[in-house]
Formats: sequence, structure tokens, C-alpha cells
Amino acid sequence: MTEKKELGRIGEELAWQNYHRENYLLLKKNYYSQGSELDLVLWKEETLVIVEVKMRKKTSQEILLKELLPAKKREALKKGALSFLAKNDLSYKTIRFDLFLSLYKGQKNNKISIESTEIYQDVF
Repeated sequence: MTEKKELGRIGEELAWQNYHRENYLLLKKNYYSQGSELDLVLWKEETLVIVEVKMRKKTSQEILLKELLPAKKREALKKGALSFLAKNDLSYKTIRFDLFLSLYKGQKNNKISIESTEIYQDVF
């Protein structure tokens, strides 16, 4: 597995642990459709939650959310969500798009040192 894929897998697991503690139900992990991937598709209280997971190495530079989710990525997430809804019979009231951001210090002995995690709800 490549380092980038491994980081993604770790980020998705961290994200799922955070949401699971808040009693979200995991509907699908890594849903692929129409050229887009939904990292996590969750459900809670009639709300479908699409989570984009980002892992970034901590630097002194400020990370801007708009740089993590450019317009092209937001459109791909919307398409993926519509595809998921078309293939699954869900009675939902709300669709929400969240961003899960995990900052890590680096790697040592094949272990990643997580600096912080943050959930940004309803990012677009």
C-alpha cells in the first residue's frame, strides 16, 4: 500500500471513530461513483452525512478550508451523494457535507504521530 493510501486509511479510521462516538451509523466507506469517491457516508437522525477526510502534515502554514475543498471537489462530492441516494432507498430530511481534518507531526518507526483532529460540519 502506498504511503498516501495508508494515510488515507488511517484518516478514515480516525474520522469513523470520532463519528461513531457520537452515535452515527456507517452506511458506506469509500463509495465510488461517476468519478468521485465519498470517504464516509453516515446517517444520524434522518440526516445523511457525507464526510471528506483529509490528512495533512502539520506545518507552520495555515490550512485554509477552501483549499482543501475546491469547487471541483465539492461538485464531485455532490455528484457522488446524488448517485448514492439514487441507489439507496433512504428517507432523509437533510444532507450534510462535513470535512474531517487530521494533522500529524510525522512518522517514526512506521507510526504516525497525530497532532489534532477536527470535524467541520456543513462545510458547503
